[in-house]
Amino acid sequence: MSYYNYNNYNLADAVWWDQIGNSLKLLSQIADVQRDRRSAVLRVPREIPWRDYFESQIDKRRESFSVDRMFQRAAYSPEFEPGYYILNKFCPPKIQADYWPGISVPEYLGGRDDLELCDYDIWISGVHTEFLLLKWIEFVTLYTAAARQKGLYRHAAFILEYDGPELSCNPAAGLSAPPECVPERIDYPIEDYDCRVFCLEFVSGQSDIDPIWRGYLAEVAASIGGNNPEFCAALLNSGDNLLHDPVNAAKNLNFDPDLQETGIFSSVWRAMIIQLFPLLERCRFALISKYQNEINQYLPSVNANGERIEEPFDLELSSLYFLITHAAFSVLPSELDAIRVCRKIRNALAHNRLAEFDDIKLLLSLKI
Repeated sequence: MSYYNYNNYNLADAVWWDQIGNSLKLLSQIADVQRDRRSAVLRVPREIPWRDYFESQIDKRRESFSVDRMFQRAAYSPEFEPGYYILNKFCPPKIQADYWPGISVPEYLGGRDDLELCDYDIWISGVHTEFLLLKWIEFVTLYTAAARQKGLYRHAAFILEYDGPELSCNPAAGLSAPPECVPERIDYPIEDYDCRVFCLEFVSGQSDIDPIWRGYLAEVAASIGGNNPEFCAALLNSGDNLLHDPVNAAKNLNFDPDLQETGIFSSVWRAMIIQLFPLLERCRFALISKYQNEINQYLPSVNANGERIEEPFDLELSSLYFLITHAAFSVLPSELDAIRVCRKIRNALAHNRLAEFDDIKLLLSLKI
């Protein structure tokens, strides 16, 4: 039996951008900035997940308020200063020729409202260093200040996409411009929590995945994939390999060349601890509750560590298994199988080994 629909991969982008809270918040923040014709610095990871879908969602939101504004995306090349880059890329030759270096480019462009540029919302990508970002912030701030100084409402707005480190200084320091002219800041960190919610949402929408596996698969994928949602999605679409051999399933995807086998193993082990230990405890508690009177007849006893056990609920899985298999009272065959597999899984994880697929399947299927 296969637990997967191999055609589900293209649904992952919609889950990430349409259902995850922080992703929806980002899209709303960008829409608010563009609706109000403000500029912003957007700090993002180096790789925006499912960028094509992300951009399509931005365009979709703009349709309701931007009929009079043109939207331009541009990948910045640092061979030009930001001002000259805008002048050469978005202004006609006559405007370029009329520019006289006696004033700065932002003053020249910001002081005119007869340019097509004034009707642009411009998304600048390719800003990877703090040095370049500060240059862009300076240009946008002085451009906006020049427009406001002349009372010009009609002017361009900018989204500066930045994927570099945290700024080490105040970007507005030393700029002779009002604070409201400085681009506002939008941060978009991708947290492990976002990816964990994504994995749960993704598997919950797949009707062909047996429900007993959904929480477990989501935890394994999130633990290995960390804060890379595309890696998480690839893991969840790697077929039954993620169930039978999760370490090799992750290695074979080769999403992160720096990810070592020991790191993958630790991630899978951690996911098993999170998902399986509560089930082991539930099984132990249920069996003790059902057979408490029978167990009391064999207490007190001494466990393998030499500890004296006087209360039934103090029995660990190994002690409970030993008592059930050696005592005079009997349990159902399914209950014996349950305590046996629980003991086996617990011992494997306690000794830093991974539980086996068949044992996990039996544990997840228990009705106790």
